[in-house]
Amino acid sequence: MPDSTPNLGKIAEDWVEHICATTFLADFTVRGPKYRKRGGQTKEAADLLVAFGDTLVIIQVKTKLVEQAATVLTEHDLKRTADTVGRAMQQFRAMVEAADDPGFFTFINARGHPLRFGKSDIKNAVAITVYGLVAPDGQFSHTNLRFTQSCFPEDGIPVHLFTMQELRLLTKLADTLPDFLNYLGVRAMLHLQGLVHPQTLPEDVWTLATFEPDRLLQAMKTNAKLDLVGITERHQEAMAVWEKAEEPSYFVDWLIQKLYEGVESPTEIDDELVAKTKMLARPGSVEAFQETIPFLAKLRRRDRNELAIGFAEKVECAKKDGMAFQVLKFEGHGEAFLVLAIDGSRKERQVALLNLARAAAYKIGVRHVVAIATAPISLGESDCDVMLVDAKDMKIDDRLVEAVNGFFGTPQKVIRLPTTSAVR
Repeated sequence: MPDSTPNLGKIAEDWVEHICATTFLADFTVRGPKYRKRGGQTKEAADLLVAFGDTLVIIQVKTKLVEQAATVLTEHDLKRTADTVGRAMQQFRAMVEAADDPGFFTFINARGHPLRFGKSDIKNAVAITVYGLVAPDGQFSHTNLRFTQSCFPEDGIPVHLFTMQELRLLTKLADTLPDFLNYLGVRAMLHLQGLVHPQTLPEDVWTLATFEPDRLLQAMKTNAKLDLVGITERHQEAMAVWEKAEEPSYFVDWLIQKLYEGVESPTEIDDELVAKTKMLARPGSVEAFQETIPFLAKLRRRDRNELAIGFAEKVECAKKDGMAFQVLKFEGHGEAFLVLAIDGSRKERQVALLNLARAAAYKIGVRHVVAIATAPISLGESDCDVMLVDAKDMKIDDRLVEAVNGFFGTPQKVIRLPTTSAVR
């Protein structure tokens, strides 16, 4: 009789990969990375990797079939579950061995494109164990399981334990990779310094950093322990207001998806314009997509919101005046963003976008400008041109200097609301 037991490990890994690929972008997500041991054997280094900038997130997924969908585990199930999660700690050490394989750092990401990074590129590493209890009917068990510690160091790397339900909730709350990484850093600091109870709910740490940042900073200064019981429930109303206020930011998520859909598809690109300028890659190519996406992905949710709102305002201005633009530079980012709304042909839009991007780079002294242009139609209802302009060794002529002085004033400092100064 064939074994009808579902492959829980694969199902769980599929589920976690889907969360990572949709929340953190498939471009930075790798499933089951392999490396070659010194003896020649091939071994899996982790269930999933998320590589972004100088940070590597190592993810192990563990499941355990429990005897019944009870509210309390039997002692036998509890021991088996603890042993299962404990094996993830041992598997994290495989990354140390994998780093010695010169060929390990070339992968195929979840979009099917090459993803490369070098050992020297990684400055920070964080480990996550995602665990799930599954009932005999294949559904998640309702059993409430909390380990004695849910965040601790392993060989100098912070390790976070999350249930599958907790991971799903956290990736809805901190739903960009920079926001999620920032959250993990705050959580690790609070746990490793003993400022919160070891069994503090993960979402309560997020709520503290998002809605009570002054309390967080004060605890860090005074080394005072925090009682976070009930904090998330107290901020439900504020959370609903915050979620509504950040809706414009999803324009950037839409834009990333549209850029991917446009890869290698026929585009109205002016070949003469491409030939005369220092674009890093031809617009519409896989190379251009891979060069541009990291800059957009670096934006936290609050930054995406400001970019979208500023862009929408320029679209409204362009409906009356025919053209409007704005340059934005966000805290902690070396590059600038230019948004342009302009009436006219696609070629005229591209020429204006490129010239304004070069002028902006010259004016504020940045190397890279991510330039985005659209027709004066509501965002999300019209196509967009996106260019990544590299100003290194850019030759500046008198006409450009004159245009800069005529078009660009002194950049204004961005003023943020206090509630967005921490995780969001």
